[in-house]
Amino acid sequence: MSKAQETFKKNADVHRRGYLELNVGDTVFLSTIHLKLPGPSHKLGPKYIGQFPVKKRIGQMAYGLTLPKTLKVHPVFHVPLLKPAIADAFPNHSMGPPLSIVIDGEEEFEVEAFLDSRKRGRNVQYLVKWKGYGPEESSWEPAANIHAARLIKKFHQKYPYNPISEGIRRLPLKEGGALSCCVFSGEELLDVLEGSDSEEELVEESTDSEVPGDLSSESESSDGETEEPVSVARTWCELESPTQAPPPRFPFTGAPGQKIACDHSPLSYLELFLTDEVIRKIVEETNRYAAQQQEGASLPRFSRSRKWEPVTCDDIWVFLGLIILQGVVGKPLQKWYWTTNKILSTPFFGSVMSEPRFTLIMKYLHFSNNDEFDEATHPAPKLKKIWEIYQLIVANFKAVYVPDRDITVDESLMAYKGRLSWVQFIASKRARFGVKSFMLCEAKTGYIWNSVIYTGKGTQFAPQYREFGCATSSVLTLIEPLLDQGYCLTTDNFYSSPELFEHLIQHKTDAYGTVRANRRHMPSAFTARKLKKGEVVAWQKGKMMALRWRDKRDVCVLSTVHNAETAGTTTRSRQEVEKPKAVLDYNKTMGSVDRADGAMSFYPAVRKQQRKYYKKIFRHLLEQCMWNSYALYKQNSDSPVPHHDFIWKLTEAICVKHPPPESAARPGRRASYVVNPTRLSGRHFAEHLPPTALKQAPTRSLKYADPALDRKFGNPHCLWSALQLSKFLSL
Repeated sequence: MSKAQETFKKNADVHRRGYLELNVGDTVFLSTIHLKLPGPSHKLGPKYIGQFPVKKRIGQMAYGLTLPKTLKVHPVFHVPLLKPAIADAFPNHSMGPPLSIVIDGEEEFEVEAFLDSRKRGRNVQYLVKWKGYGPEESSWEPAANIHAARLIKKFHQKYPYNPISEGIRRLPLKEGGALSCCVFSGEELLDVLEGSDSEEELVEESTDSEVPGDLSSESESSDGETEEPVSVARTWCELESPTQAPPPRFPFTGAPGQKIACDHSPLSYLELFLTDEVIRKIVEETNRYAAQQQEGASLPRFSRSRKWEPVTCDDIWVFLGLIILQGVVGKPLQKWYWTTNKILSTPFFGSVMSEPRFTLIMKYLHFSNNDEFDEATHPAPKLKKIWEIYQLIVANFKAVYVPDRDITVDESLMAYKGRLSWVQFIASKRARFGVKSFMLCEAKTGYIWNSVIYTGKGTQFAPQYREFGCATSSVLTLIEPLLDQGYCLTTDNFYSSPELFEHLIQHKTDAYGTVRANRRHMPSAFTARKLKKGEVVAWQKGKMMALRWRDKRDVCVLSTVHNAETAGTTTRSRQEVEKPKAVLDYNKTMGSVDRADGAMSFYPAVRKQQRKYYKKIFRHLLEQCMWNSYALYKQNSDSPVPHHDFIWKLTEAICVKHPPPESAARPGRRASYVVNPTRLSGRHFAEHLPPTALKQAPTRSLKYADPALDRKFGNPHCLWSALQLSKFLSL
């Protein structure tokens, strides 16, 4: 048995590190992997601390160390946690820790920096990093024992949102009246804090110009010095009265409405976005891509690609019209639109464009020149296939219409489960997986005014906002052309933050929306209290208010135009409840992006079978064009227009303005249906049919497919004989 153990041990020791042999008195470094060191983050701390002398050996795998009193852990450690200290080549020149300084008979040590601050009871403590000592020697010291006013001031200027920093009053300086953080010495700070019951009471009596909601930027103090405006104040103050007047809105100077006139027809509104430039670009790139693919390629004998013919603008319009109509006439497979089965047949599609022609256009549909692509200079390499058309269409969105004062920013998700590195997952969306876009919509109509496609790290935001995070950068990029005009923005908790709202206030733009309670720069006591249902607490900082209201769970709102006042409303169960006005306004204006997504999902132009991501994005852009066209058409109509009626009338207008070629029907067969949409709505006129050599009174009968319709409407272009016409006129 012993021999077997030795054999197993010998084989196992091949992959093991040798035992660490230490003697009593040797110095080692100690790993901090299991130690709780003072400091903001364990990642930023040292991996090893020391040196510590070995006190005794315990077995073969553990040693006892002599540790300082500040390191309150058991002094016995396993061998893997220790690392022997390298002997100094100049032992006589080794420097020990700095000596203490005796001032007024008291021993003091030099402070290198302050790492943190906290309040314990009625005392303020600072986490002190001592000069010449390692991080294991850092300790919490009362403010009364510290005589380093310059370092305290530096700490509070570096961390202005520290709870203790927020409690220190900001006093005017002599140089031009600018405000700065007032820094007390240790004894003075302790005297101020001992007389207060909470961190908010650390703020001394403010001047009259520091009332929350005051927007005056040039208020004068009693001694004639100007003070900083409250709109950029850095201190949160709890609101005692919910009926305090809300901050006034910035004056709205925008010019909302449609900026490009057009006829009041569905196609005219769509042509505002799908301009001739866009259609010509699609025609040019589609023909170029088809030529590139067929050049030098050996096509099979019966390949459909052999029948390819260059497309024209009329072909693209008819092609888009059929895609639009497929959103109303839904079928699981695209080829079913051209089937001759009487149960499934829709003859209109085959008479407008043949199925092989439609399939070939879809195959070679392209939007950019592959030969001109340069990854180093392209602004969005991940969107290279669709970037030019996308930019043209979004520019048309912004040029055609200017939104009203209330606008909304939210994310939209286009369903896509293909192989794409920037596919996103959003559990709250119906599609869950897809391509995410940041969208800015008008709150009243849901008009899509601007959008940014999210492609991960390479997303194209405005260069001047790169210093901000993704959420803030996306909002500022979307709203940039509307800044300094008094717009009011609504966002959800993904975007709302004090950082964003402060930037919007500087550009005369109001905002409100839900916010996450743990956002940076929120009030330090924002979540300290436990609220009962219906209770409201709020804090004010200049023009910005942070509110927390208890419903079934906590609802946190950030606003620049509301106070903490509540109003009565009726729920779905017809119960009268009190809700903050900020929450009521948020519910009223926030749903515009979701409303647009929902309307587009009812009659989609996007199909699941579309594998190419750029073609799917184009079909989604087509949906957005149709939705904006419908929003403008509905806004300018006297009577309500159903969305589905607008879509089929749009397809009808496309087929009238861009008629299909005569060869649309399959050769060798008689067309079962003649495409003429005016036949359904045009007026009927009698026309004389002259006699022929075989018949003196010839007649011609053109009937509807349905006899009931034939009896009701007759023929739109009736040809009568002279006898029939005379009888008709004599009636």
